[in-house]
This record gives sequence, structure tokens and C-alpha cells, in this order.
Amino acid sequence: MRILYCLFLCLFPLLGAAQEWIPIGPPGGEIRELVFPTANTGYAATGGGGVFRTDNAGASWRPVNNELDDLGVFALAFANIDTGLAGTGSGLFRTTDGGTLWTGPNSDIPVNVSIQSLVFVNSQRAYLGGSDGNVYRSDNSGQNWTRVDSNLGISRRLLALDFASPSEGFAGAVDGPQIYYTNSSGGNWTPRNNGLGLGGVFALAAPTTSAVYAGGAGGVYRSFNDGLNWSVANTGITDTTIFSLQFPSSDLGFAGSRGGAVYRTTDSGTSWSDLNPPPVGNVNALSFSRSISGYIGTSAGVYRTTNGGTSWSARNTGLDGGHRITALALNGSVWLAGTQSSGLYRSGNGGASWQFVNNGLGSGLRITAVALPTPGRAYVAIPSGGIYRSDNGGIAWTPLQALQNVTVRDLHFFNALSGLAATAGNGIYRTVNNGDNWSQYGSGLGSNATVNELDFVTDNTGYAATASGVYGTGNGGANWTPTTLVGVATTAVSFVTTDIGYAGTPSGVYHTDKGGQNWSLRNNGLMQTSVEDLVFVNALEGYVSTTDDAVYRTTDGGLNWTALNRVSLPVNVNVLALDGDRPLAGSQGFGLLALDQRVILRDGFED
Repeated sequence: MRILYCLFLCLFPLLGAAQEWIPIGPPGGEIRELVFPTANTGYAATGGGGVFRTDNAGASWRPVNNELDDLGVFALAFANIDTGLAGTGSGLFRTTDGGTLWTGPNSDIPVNVSIQSLVFVNSQRAYLGGSDGNVYRSDNSGQNWTRVDSNLGISRRLLALDFASPSEGFAGAVDGPQIYYTNSSGGNWTPRNNGLGLGGVFALAAPTTSAVYAGGAGGVYRSFNDGLNWSVANTGITDTTIFSLQFPSSDLGFAGSRGGAVYRTTDSGTSWSDLNPPPVGNVNALSFSRSISGYIGTSAGVYRTTNGGTSWSARNTGLDGGHRITALALNGSVWLAGTQSSGLYRSGNGGASWQFVNNGLGSGLRITAVALPTPGRAYVAIPSGGIYRSDNGGIAWTPLQALQNVTVRDLHFFNALSGLAATAGNGIYRTVNNGDNWSQYGSGLGSNATVNELDFVTDNTGYAATASGVYGTGNGGANWTPTTLVGVATTAVSFVTTDIGYAGTPSGVYHTDKGGQNWSLRNNGLMQTSVEDLVFVNALEGYVSTTDDAVYRTTDGGLNWTALNRVSLPVNVNVLALDGDRPLAGSQGFGLLALDQRVILRDGFED
């Protein structure tokens, strides 16, 4: 397995000749926003795959990203089925044909402002909240914008906006005086926080001019006097970090939580009931009507209920738009893919179909390392959560109460019982009893070493990529000695024999054929030398991913490299693995890709 750290990415391309990067899942992805202008037609904004559209109530989706230059979409709003706005870290984009074509970024918004929130209050008027703490208004369906934040005077991100009428609305910030009120179309704003006990406002809902609801760190608060006074409204809510709110009317409302809960109220927030969705990660978006049918946008994709939450179904066919792969482990046909914010996915058939397998891990989790020493035994590492073990191939997990205060960057297991954990700033730890106990291990690295990756050719001979160079061991990690590649931050290492290996650094790829005693820099053909990951099939054939959104291939031991995917819409790949001799690429926003001439048929999530 390999570990990636987050960088921005774009769309995956077609390759030259007959080769192609094929998306092989997991389906779904991190959904930031959901909008359904009609019962059947809806739009989903994703964290790295842009905007997707459905015309059959979520049964299938297709990307609608033509000229949408930034595929990390934070906010989405549609005035009708055709006219919509997409807010990104690079600015605001607009469509008037249902996503067929986008224009932007809009020149009325400063270039350094990322769009955090959007709302249409009618077909012409829209409001926008930016990362600069400012509010902008459009009176012509988003074509032109004017800054309207007199007296607002904040410099914090405006994560939430909602308007009860074209002129009366609320803005929510992440800290400080958190909620601001306007009744002059944004001309003047006043703070209204009396009684508000939220540690940051993440969501707002203003179904009428006299009823407004706020969600954030602390649950749900409500006001019935235009925000002058607030009271907590958490009865029935057990997960009190609320990421999303929607009130189709003043009495009927829905709340989505960080931990994957969805709550419903029919009495204006006096009490809430849990709709019990499946494990879905964060619930970032809600789209419910006054009926019992609705959708949720989550870290694991889109889910729908048609019976008020009695049952849920995944609606992710074609929705390959948002998974940020951080770790991969393969053992035969059993694959585990860890993500940046969606937890863990498992395939039991070599990527043909996937399960969301967070049972025991919780929700909304970042996976930093995965190990799969046997098809039935697996381990994962989670920041602040420590190490977890599965005894059924990753389907269910048990916390081991170990390494909870360290950041594990790689896991290597020699067998089901014994393994090593590479950490950031704490060196290497070892277990010999199924992960139940761990102790610092391996002299020669230093007690505060940052070890980015481990690669063992045999149970005894292995190499460590560290912040200060490459180290080798001949006794299973008990002792480490520096190779001659020292004083160089090393991100990845791949050895194909005890002598022949490669190391990835910010300066490029190094090669050794003497077990690390001599290294030579081999960068010919690399247009960017900062290496994210590398993996070698044999002594001559290998692949490297770099920070310039390219994967390169060599067939002569790194003497020459050829870019496989350098076209106008590249993909940023930071984690590489091999399925036999077939390379797999974990992207930050398009899930897992395979370099293949074959088309892999997928049916989505396993039952």
C-alpha cells in the first residue's frame, strides 16, 4: 500500500494508443451539495469530480463539467432546471443549459475568494458567501454581482446563507459573532446571537420570515423572532455536530450530522427522530420535500428514502466523483481502499464492486494506512483513533486501543500476527500479537524519526523512506542503518530485489543496484520531479506519480520516463499499487483508476 497526502486534482483523461485510465470505483464520493429542481432532475456537487446530473431521480448520474475549470465544488444552487451556479475554490461558475456548458469564473468576485455558500431566493435574485467573509448579491440570475455587506465587517468564512424572502436573510460564520441578519437585501447586517451556543455555524434554514434554524458544533438552535433570541432544540439529537439543515416548511425539517445521522422534526424542532441511514460518513447535504421522499448527500455518495427513512438505497451509479484515496491494500481479489474523509471501502472481486465497510470504525473518517496480510485479516490506521483490526477481511472492525496519539503513515505486516507501523515523528512501532500491543522498535532511526513508507523484500531485508533519507534493515526492522541517500526527504521507496530499488524524493527518482550503497538520479522525461509515490513491477518496469498531475512509466529502470496522462485535463495521482503487473492509481477526487485496455463492468455497491 501507499499513502497520499491531499493535493488538488482534476478529471481523469484518455491515454494515447489503446491504453486508458478506467475508473473502477468505489462509486459515490464526497457529496458537498444536492439540488433537485424537479422530482426527477437533480444535481450533485462533489469534492473533486465536479457536478453530476440525474434525470431519473438518482437512478443514474452523468458528469456535466464542460468548461468547469475547478472540479472541487463547495456550493451549488439552481434557480430552475437550467440556470445554476457552482461555487469553487477558484471562483463562481454559471450554467444556463443544465450543466451542458459552464462559464466563469465570474469577474465580479475577487480572484482570491473561494465560494462557500450560494442561495437563489427567486429566479433572478441570488446571494453568495465567500471565504473573505463578504456577501455578494445578483439580481440577474447570477450574471453580475455586487458586494452587499455593509456593517458585516468580518474576515471569516461564511459557510451558511439562507433567505426567507428576497430581502430578509441570515449569514453564518465559523466563529466570533456567528449569525448576522439583514432585512435590506444585504444593505445592512447586524449580529444576532443572543442565546446561541454553537461553536461555529455550518448550516442555516429560514423557511419563513419569523422562523430560522441554525446548525453547527452544538446541535440545532432555533429562533422565532428573526434571530433576536435563540434556544437549543436538540431533543432526540445524539450527534450534535450538524453539517446540514433543510426545512421544507416552518414545522417540517431535517438535519444531517457529521457522524452520519439524519434527523427529522415535524414540530418546528421541539423534538427530532432518527431516520437511521446506513453508514454514510458525513451528511453534507439534504434534499427533502414535504412528502416522505428525500435524498442525502454524504461522504459515501447519494442515498434516497421513499418511506420516511424506513429504508434507504444507494443512488451512485455513474457517480464517480469525489473519493480521495489515501491508502490501498490488495491481497488477491480482496482490496481495501482508504479515503480522506469517507472511511474505508472493500472489494471482494478485484474492484468489480464495492462495499462501504466502516462498521466499528465510525463515520467521516480519514484512513492513513491499510494492511491486508491475509484475505481474512486486515489492519487500518486512523488519526487520533489508532489501529483497528478486522478478522473477516475488512467487513467489520475492532479498535485495538493502540497508537491513538501518533500519526501512522504506513503499515507493513509480515503475517497475520506480526507487523510494523511507520509514524510521523515517532519512529517505528512493532506488534507480535495481532496488533493488541505495540512498542517502539528499531534502533538507528532515532526516536523522533518521521517514516513515510516501508518496503520489505523479504521478512528480514527491508527499506524505510524517511524525512532524512533511506534506511535499510537486515533483521526485520530491529536495527536500521542509513544508506548513502541521506539528508534527502524521501516520500516513497520500492525495492524489487534486495539490491535493486528506487526512492522518490522532491528532487526526483533515485536508483540503486547495490542495496542502497550507491544511488543515481534518474529523471529523464519527468517534467516535474516532486514524487508522490512510485511502484515497480520488476527491475526495469515501474510507475511514478508526481505533483504535476502526471503518472510516468519507465521500461528501462528509470533511465527514461514517459508521461501516461499528460493532456489538457490531467488527474492528480498520489497513491500507486499493482494488481499483478497492472498499475492502480488512487486519485484525490476520482477514486481508484486502473491502466487497462479492458473495460471492467461494475454494478455499484454490493448487496
